[in-house]
Amino acid sequence: MKTKIRRIIRIIFFTLLILLGLFAAYAIVVIAVNAGNRYQPAPADTLSVHEGRRAFLYPDVNMSLICWNIGHCTSSADQKQFNRFGYSFRPDKEQYKATFSAILNIISAMDSVDFLLLQEVDYNSRKSFYTAQDSALIKLLKRKSSVCTINKQTRFEYWPLFNPALKANSGMVFFSRYIPEWAHRIAFPSDENWFSELTAADRCFMIMRYDLENGKDLYIINTQTAIADENMETRIAEWQYLRSYMLDLFSRGHYVIAGGSWNQNPAGYSVRNITSGDKAVGLPAVASDQFFPKGWKWIFDSTLPTERDFSNPYQKGTTPATISDFYICSPNIKVNTVKTIPMDFAHTAHNPVYMNISLVPDSSCCDSTKVYKIMKDRLALEKKNKKKKNKTSTI
Repeated sequence: MKTKIRRIIRIIFFTLLILLGLFAAYAIVVIAVNAGNRYQPAPADTLSVHEGRRAFLYPDVNMSLICWNIGHCTSSADQKQFNRFGYSFRPDKEQYKATFSAILNIISAMDSVDFLLLQEVDYNSRKSFYTAQDSALIKLLKRKSSVCTINKQTRFEYWPLFNPALKANSGMVFFSRYIPEWAHRIAFPSDENWFSELTAADRCFMIMRYDLENGKDLYIINTQTAIADENMETRIAEWQYLRSYMLDLFSRGHYVIAGGSWNQNPAGYSVRNITSGDKAVGLPAVASDQFFPKGWKWIFDSTLPTERDFSNPYQKGTTPATISDFYICSPNIKVNTVKTIPMDFAHTAHNPVYMNISLVPDSSCCDSTKVYKIMKDRLALEKKNKKKKNKTSTI
């Protein structure tokens, strides 16, 4: 009897030893692959602007924006998030193609919007079958100016454990009817441990600057902050950093808009206001209604959810849903309309949010005709100087 017990203990011991060895080997491979190819973005970096058609941005006209987290085009209503110890982490290829095609068609219909802020756009990721989603979107909206940035670049994404996602590259894309003066990528501070940083998203925000004829600038920020189950110190640091940045721009007299997928509820959110029939829930908050000074605005449609729980396929009334996609605007911006576009999470776990705004001038004197004449004269002078330069080089 004792011999049999010893044998069982020995078998259990060696089985655990083998499993521990396999896990250690797996961890070593993850570290070796990712450490050798680690993406380490600069704290601040200038982004390339793909210039579209030239258009005049008048400070006294209404402007429209849409922000939308497209979820890598792998999170349609019948999809669920992978189990960390499971096997499923993406749809089958035909289903992915259908979802991607549907999202492209929807975005194509957004061509009339002035500014389009997209998050979780993949390029060369196994999850999305190595599709260059950013390139496809730029080709689709080729008349608009566009800016892309990376916020995750991993050679070996080790989850789910038995079917790892492996290569994972994604980021944010911004489209504009107008050509920005410049675009920057600003990295968020991080308190993640060194192992987590090997595969964690390199959170950031992208900011675009537009020079206005009234002497002010318009700054538009596209962002995606840390998810609710990440390090709370990291989440707090991100929000504080972004707030300081926005307040500094506004203190100089400029217009500031930040939109994106925030992974927390906006100030003023209440589950009682959701009228869509969804099971409304709340998210752990980092920033409250006192986070920004008086006059700053949290802009969202309080009646419709923008994000659903992704642990199971979507079922209205059963699947938890909340509002985590919204805008924050400086006091000198007037919000005319905000509306969540009701898509019932058909193609992604997020619904897009539309906003129409106007800029509040320092005075009532803001003449578009005068601005147009100034811009027309400036373009004529540029054209004349270009011809003169070409003629000189020919001689």
